[in-house]
Amino acid sequence: MSTGASLRHLRKLAGLTLEQTAAVANTSVSYLSKVETGRLIPSNAYVAQVAAALAVRLGAPADAIT
Repeated sequence: MSTGASLRHLRKLAGLTLEQTAAVANTSVSYLSKVETGRLIPSNAYVAQVAAALAVRLGAPADAIT
């Protein structure tokens, strides 16, 4: 699973919309959407920013969050 797909999966598990997640992560809906769909590759800092907004610890095993 790509980074963007993982972020989308986590966002949906959290029950958040793109708009809600972007607001909490202090980013644009457009940019987050492009990351989730694989049209942009995010920096590590951006992934950490969105993960924090989703209250997800980076480095957590994938099977612990599915």
